[in-house]
Amino acid sequence: MNTLTQLLLYTAISLLSIRGLDTLIKNLSRKMSRYQLEAYNTVGIVKWFQHQQLRIYRIVPISILLFISGSLLCLSTVIGFGQQNSNVGIALLIASILNLFIEL
Repeated sequence: MNTLTQLLLYTAISLLSIRGLDTLIKNLSRKMSRYQLEAYNTVGIVKWFQHQQLRIYRIVPISILLFISGSLLCLSTVIGFGQQNSNVGIALLIASILNLFIEL
């Protein structure tokens, strides 16, 4: 497998993993926010604000974590741990940026 094929494969796997994790967190946050909204008996604008707030809390940490891990994997290639780490690192960087564009 050449480098471009590996890069595309790793990016696709990373993005699917991000989306799966994001869906899991979204479902958990909906359950939690439903209880909060029922307790406060809020109006529509507050519901919208809480939804946006939950979206940001959900998106940003995942993307930052993936961006940092991708950067570290790329850095490990510079140190001398092999080309495979570079491909995975670049794929994580691309996937984290794509995830931000998909969600925002």
